[in-house]
Amino acid sequence: MKIKLLLIAIGIVFISSTCEDNNSVEFTLRAYPILNSNYTIIEKNYPEIKGSVRYGLGDANGNPISAIKYGGRNGGVFAYETRAIHYYGNGLFRVAFIEDSVLKYGLMDSTGKELTELKFNLIEGKFSSEGFVAAFIGSGVFTSDCKGKWGYFNRAGKEVVEVKYDWICCFSVYNHLYQETCCDSFFASGLTFMSLDNKWGFIDTTGKVVIPATFDYVSTFNEELAIVYLNGKYGFIDTTGKVVIPIIYDDARPFWNEDGTASVKLNGQWIRINKQGEIV
Repeated sequence: MKIKLLLIAIGIVFISSTCEDNNSVEFTLRAYPILNSNYTIIEKNYPEIKGSVRYGLGDANGNPISAIKYGGRNGGVFAYETRAIHYYGNGLFRVAFIEDSVLKYGLMDSTGKELTELKFNLIEGKFSSEGFVAAFIGSGVFTSDCKGKWGYFNRAGKEVVEVKYDWICCFSVYNHLYQETCCDSFFASGLTFMSLDNKWGFIDTTGKVVIPATFDYVSTFNEELAIVYLNGKYGFIDTTGKVVIPIIYDDARPFWNEDGTASVKLNGQWIRINKQGEIV
C-alpha cells in the first residue's frame, strides 16, 4: 500500500492520504476534525468509482475507531441532517447509511459499537432538554403525509419510549406539521403527548402511558392543564387525565392570558374562564 500524507487548510485542517488497496486501485482517505471534540470523521473515496464514498469515526489523529462504511447525502460530512456521522456529545453519535437509495440511521458509541440497528428513517440531530432524541420508522417524515412510528432514545442510546406511536412531541412535528419552531423541551408537567390509532393521550419520561389515547386531539400542558378535543368540542384535563373543565367549547386557547385566564369560544362568542371553568 502506498500512502502520501498531506495537510490542507480549507478553513479547518484535515489530513489527506492517497493509497492503493490490495488490487492496486487508488483511493483517498481524509480525516475531518469534529469541532470541539477529540474525534474525526474519516472519508474513504475511490475517485474512479461513482458513489463509493464512505465514512467512519476516527480519533484526533485520524486513526479509525469504527468501520468506514457509513454514507450520507450532500457531501456526507457537513450537511446537518443528512451527514454520515453526527456527534451529539458525551460519546454518542448518529450514523447513517444509504440502502436502496433510502437513508437509514442508527446510534453508535465512542468505541465504534453500534447501539441500534441502522433501520430508522430519521433520528433527529438534536436532543431535548430532558435528554431525549426522537426516532422514526416510516415515510414522508417532513410532510403532512407522514406515515410511520415514533419513539425516543436517551443519551445512553437506549430506547426509552418504544418506536410505536403515530406522533410524539419532537422537532420534526413542530417544524413540519405545525410550521412553527419547537422549544427545547418535549415534556410539560412531566408529560408529553402521543398519538396511537388516531387517538391522543400522554406518556411520562419513562414511556409509561399516564393518560390513555382516547381524545381526538390534545395540546401540551400549560399551568398543569391541557386542552383536549373530543367529538367536535374542547375542554381541559389535569395531569391525571381528569376532565376539570367540561368539553363543551367550540374552540379553546391555553391559560396564557395576562390575567391567568384562558380564552374559549362558546355559542359563537369568545369569553375568558378561570381554572375552575368560571366566566370572568
